[in-house]
Amino acid sequence: MRARRILAIAAASGKVGFVYFSGGDLHDWGLSAKASRGIDQAFNQAKAWLTYYRPDLLIIEYVDEGTRKGKHTRSLIEAVKGAANELNINCVGVVRRSRFPNKYVEAAALVQEFPQIEPWLPKPRKIWEPEPRNIIYFEALALAKEWLAARQTGQGSAGGEN
Repeated sequence: MRARRILAIAAASGKVGFVYFSGGDLHDWGLSAKASRGIDQAFNQAKAWLTYYRPDLLIIEYVDEGTRKGKHTRSLIEAVKGAANELNINCVGVVRRSRFPNKYVEAAALVQEFPQIEPWLPKPRKIWEPEPRNIIYFEALALAKEWLAARQTGQGSAGGEN
């Protein structure tokens, strides 16, 4: 499948975010704290984003029992997948690989490739500080990049069809 419009949605504690690619270029990104409150909110927000952007492909994180994502976050990801299924949008789960010491180093590396998102690059947090909201953009971007890289190397999806 050759996807021209790609939406990647990531979920984490207190936030659900997306990045949107068209023609291989990053065009938009956003987040919702409300979508992280429950399954219905995640489903409705994902459905709104999917209806607005009309992607050829939705990328989500592939989660299994070995994931560090909590039960609530896994349920949000399932709700996002459900919205794609309802709208008949192809959805693929991507395994999130650790290629960097932490997500802040990864985010800085992603800015090198996608400089338009640099204003949203969060500074690394102190251990006692809450995680910055903007980090969700980079989690979604990492999922999209993982899928794009797998396609370029001919490995198919980096996770599995959902």
